[in-house]
Amino acid sequence: MSAQLSIDFEADVARDQQRLATLAGELALKAGRHGVCVSDLRIAAENRGILSGEESESRMRALNLGAVMRRAGLFATKQYRRSDVGRAKRNLNQIYVIQELAEGAA
Repeated sequence: MSAQLSIDFEADVARDQQRLATLAGELALKAGRHGVCVSDLRIAAENRGILSGEESESRMRALNLGAVMRRAGLFATKQYRRSDVGRAKRNLNQIYVIQELAEGAA
């Protein structure tokens, strides 16, 4: 039974990573040069029901939102913004932008 739970957890994580990557791309297109950070993604994902806002630390580590940003084809800038999300409030989050903007900043 433990193996089945592990498979289900991994399948859920993979599905949600794909959904989050799609959402991250949408957010980055709308944000333009302002870019997006993982706290922007978490808030939007909660609003769309992808995340509940009550995820365990192990689930959030498995989702790896920084990797989700890269999976979405976004590029990290050298800029940071403070988080607006509950437990991470006031932590610095790296800003990600779409490739064309990242190349323009280089």
